[in-house]
Amino acid sequence: MREPAECVDVVSTPHEQIQTFRRHRKILLSFSRELLLLSGIAAVANRACDAATELADVRFARILLLDPADKNFKPVGHAGWDTSDPASLVQDGDMDSEAGYTYRVDKPVIITNTRDEARFKLPPVYQELGIVTAINLPMTDSDEVIGVASVQHDQPHSWTDEECEALEFLANITATAIRHCRERQRADQLTEEQASALHELQIKSAALDATVDMVVITDLYGKVEYVNPAFEKGTGFTGEEVIGTKFDFLKSKAATPDIYHDIWDALFAGQTWKGVVVNNHKDGTDYLEEQTITPITGEDGQVHHFIAVKRKIDLGRAQSHA
Repeated sequence: MREPAECVDVVSTPHEQIQTFRRHRKILLSFSRELLLLSGIAAVANRACDAATELADVRFARILLLDPADKNFKPVGHAGWDTSDPASLVQDGDMDSEAGYTYRVDKPVIITNTRDEARFKLPPVYQELGIVTAINLPMTDSDEVIGVASVQHDQPHSWTDEECEALEFLANITATAIRHCRERQRADQLTEEQASALHELQIKSAALDATVDMVVITDLYGKVEYVNPAFEKGTGFTGEEVIGTKFDFLKSKAATPDIYHDIWDALFAGQTWKGVVVNNHKDGTDYLEEQTITPITGEDGQVHHFIAVKRKIDLGRAQSHA
């Protein structure tokens, strides 16, 4: 169970508590509605920082996201920081920093006075801007801490229970919103990759369809998966007739059986086979055919398809190959 935050339990009247609750609710509701209109992690983070400074009525806020690759924290949003260099918002943003400490303890961490802080390193920019106090909150989504929301002030400030609860709620809403942004980015990237792959496939398909050579693609077992128009014209067989059948339907009785053993031995050894074979046209007549058959391997290096490029030749040309 998460340990309680180190916030101050300030005694206030019921009227003051109601007023504080209403102000916090108004800010959080406004932020939640605006999330629907925001696009991108930076926009969400910057708006969350604005809301954080409103909730606590302080000057500064920043959001740091954990980079799982190098276990460092990267600034993605801020409010109140007079800097054109976002990188200055986090220096030494590793696990020894205030963000790293907050990530490890997984609870709000208050810095009562920056001059007395000895638990972790603070960015030098704190001293430059005269920051006196701060609160760091883990940003949790689906029980996973993805970053830290940090709120600072250049004046002494008592971080009340009400502020801590509101800021923690804000941090977790922001974490969920950022996760959705990341999911949208991945989906958009996947869509772009799919569109690019489809375009490339369409180009390759058009090239195969347009070539004058006969092209046949089979699976590992010789079952036909594709033939181009030149194949249909050259053999008399339509794609509908041959797709799904074994490729040996073209084999002529006049063919030498040993040649097919040689072909399969070469292909399963990962080698391209080139040669001349006797095949049979749909009308029953034999013809000579020059073939180049290439095995297609996958990422695992295993053969999974074969592509055959075929061309009819006359007898004189065939004899020149002997």
